[in-house]
Amino acid sequence: MKDLAIASPPEKVTLSEEEFCKRVGISRTTAWRQRNSGKLPYCRIGDKVLYLPRHVDEFLANVEQPARVKGQR
Repeated sequence: MKDLAIASPPEKVTLSEEEFCKRVGISRTTAWRQRNSGKLPYCRIGDKVLYLPRHVDEFLANVEQPARVKGQR
């Protein structure tokens, strides 16, 4: 009998707006504001707003703040 490998499901190519917001931890309103300001890349197909996995990485890289040492401004 052959060994059957259990394959993991393929990674989704796009994220819906709801999936993106849950993954990043922001509201849909915040996502809308960030899109309109040009800070959040996205794709639009018809009336659907979609995000690529790289959009998550780009967004998080742009909003990441360096850690502060207590007592410094």
